[in-house]
Amino acid sequence: MGGMGSLYIGVSGLQTSQNALNTTAHNLANIGTDGYVRQQVVQSDILYNTIKHGAVSSQQVGIGSTIAQVRQVRDIFLDQAYRLESGRSNFYDVGYTTYYEIESILGTLGGSEFSNSLKGLSEAFNEIAKDPSDTSYQTLLKQRAVEFIEDAQNVYSLLKEYQYNLNDQIVDTVDRINELANKIYKLNEKIAFIEAGGVENANDLRDARNSALDELSGLINISYVEEPNGVVIVKAESVPLVGESFVYEMGYSTDKVTGFVTPTWPDYKDMNVFNMGAIISTSMDTDVGKLKALMLHRGSETTNYLDVPVKEKYQDESGNWLTGSWTIDGDTYTDGDKAYAAAKDYYNNYTGMSGMMSTLAQFDQLIHGVVTAINDIMCPDISMTVEPGQAWTDANGNTLTVGGTYRVLDLKNCGQSLDGTVGTELFSRTGMQRYTKYTYTDASGEEQVCYVYNEEDELKSNTLYSVENLSVNPAVLTDVGKLPFYKANGSVNLPLGEALYAVFSQKILALNPNATAKSNFQDYYSKLVTDVGNLGYIYKSFADSQAATVSGLDDNRQMVMGVSSDEELTNMIKYQNAYNACSRYINVVSEMLEHIVTSLGNG
Repeated sequence: MGGMGSLYIGVSGLQTSQNALNTTAHNLANIGTDGYVRQQVVQSDILYNTIKHGAVSSQQVGIGSTIAQVRQVRDIFLDQAYRLESGRSNFYDVGYTTYYEIESILGTLGGSEFSNSLKGLSEAFNEIAKDPSDTSYQTLLKQRAVEFIEDAQNVYSLLKEYQYNLNDQIVDTVDRINELANKIYKLNEKIAFIEAGGVENANDLRDARNSALDELSGLINISYVEEPNGVVIVKAESVPLVGESFVYEMGYSTDKVTGFVTPTWPDYKDMNVFNMGAIISTSMDTDVGKLKALMLHRGSETTNYLDVPVKEKYQDESGNWLTGSWTIDGDTYTDGDKAYAAAKDYYNNYTGMSGMMSTLAQFDQLIHGVVTAINDIMCPDISMTVEPGQAWTDANGNTLTVGGTYRVLDLKNCGQSLDGTVGTELFSRTGMQRYTKYTYTDASGEEQVCYVYNEEDELKSNTLYSVENLSVNPAVLTDVGKLPFYKANGSVNLPLGEALYAVFSQKILALNPNATAKSNFQDYYSKLVTDVGNLGYIYKSFADSQAATVSGLDDNRQMVMGVSSDEELTNMIKYQNAYNACSRYINVVSEMLEHIVTSLGNG
């Protein structure tokens, strides 16, 4: 081969070694840089000159080397596994964080547990049982009742506040998903443009895109594939998110009543991003992503005691199933047993799956149980029918339906205040009296009085003995003498005081429809806190396990794509020696050419 060709071989070696040194220096400079993937030089021959053709093989001489590509060192299978498990880790971490916050709210109120308020109310009734007519005991009861309602409303308010905090996090997460989707799309364009000529790889841009994919995978379940032109196509929850020429951003609809947002796909007729009715399962990958976990634990609404199915609602006093009409999740049932089974399934599949919804409902059930049990003892009721021919009229001239059966105050057995007032409850619904007073004329022509109970209507929140709609009876706040602790003859009603204290030891409430036994109020609250703590522990176990899995996968990824200073320094020495060897080779060829030229000139 000619001398000048030999010189070119050395020059190509110098250039190749120099570029390899530059890549090594780039790797060393980015040790510790988040998301950086080490780059590797792949060398190849340029061309071969054939100097002689043979029958079996030809004699060829190479004319130099070049860098075929500078590639990233990654393992796509480790990337996929890492991203899936990262999303699953975030899912369970949100669950643990939610139950941890709930437990903190239930357990402490400025340093005092809510259970102390419940205990304080019980102790006040214990004192009342000794002497219901003692004004100091009555005043103590009023104070403890006020504290009980205030603390209960504080707990419920803090729970709702955290529920809306989760709602805000959902909005932020949707916005971040859209930001990452747009970032990936823009990086796709730049990468495709740079790599279109086949000259170089846009490795640093690929690092940025892979970091975006890593973060996105923690927020929502994604799948992706890289096209031959270097563009990555991304799907979120099996719906196209980033394509070669589009980004389908995620949106959300807002409930006008609650203000809760629901992630949707505007480009797909506002289809919901998640099917929240799907079973949460690792085998089906339905437990992946921060966004879904936030949706799950926030729930779809703010719940109360009506959202906890109670078997007695569907049975008569003898325990027989009732017949009627119940609408549950859009379906109508006429048999009590089927209606209760449907209500229980709905609770387990929706309300019970949400940390916030289940806790709000169970806590409100406790407050409702305490309040109604106390009020029903103070103001016992009976059923009474409006007989044909009777007209029950209230102070405004309104009448009741003839022939209807109503729940009315039991005037024969109820207590009264010192001034003879009857029907005074301890806890009142805001803006609604317990009874409406009616008068009617009986068969003998005498005018009678009855107090008709204003029923709770689940469609009207102001009729409910729900924690947000409660207060201590204003009449009692003004004058504790209005408490019905006396009999009609003016004597102290000792049995009433004893019954009020005894109700705190009675097993009245079941925590949820899956509970096998009922509890008294104090035990109910303890079970509620314990149940929240246990669920938090379960989520923490999953979260810790997933964190270990993700950490292990990331360690394996770093072993492949991380920069090793020892390895890079070894490469630096290798390429430096190669550079020096090429330099000496060029010097030798140069000297040889000079000698040849000089010799020819002398000849």
